[in-house]
Amino acid sequence: MSILIKNVILNNKKQDIFIDGNIIKKIADFIDEKADEIIDCYQEKAIIPGLYNMHTHSAMSLLRGYADDMDLMDWLQNKIWPQEAKFTQEDIYWGSKLAMLEMIKTGTLFFNDMYFFP
Repeated sequence: MSILIKNVILNNKKQDIFIDGNIIKKIADFIDEKADEIIDCYQEKAIIPGLYNMHTHSAMSLLRGYADDMDLMDWLQNKIWPQEAKFTQEDIYWGSKLAMLEMIKTGTLFFNDMYFFP
């Protein structure tokens, strides 16, 4: 499968990118190649390298937004740690799956998890 990305912002200028299979074959100001799929970014989208998350507690995605208006230690000691103490291995599994789907969707290529039940 080939993909031609048109009018994407790369290094602060409009570029086209041609991808064949999983290899970037060409980056230029204008590419006129036949492709299975053409994505036109209309100069409103930027392309960036994949992201690496080197420190995460992925299953904490289940606690997102829970009492997030508190001072750190009060939040941890009185809200987060008591909830985490109730988590089962299965809770951690599904919370981690949710976090992984979100990371894939937002361009994270690698993550290093630091949570319970690795």
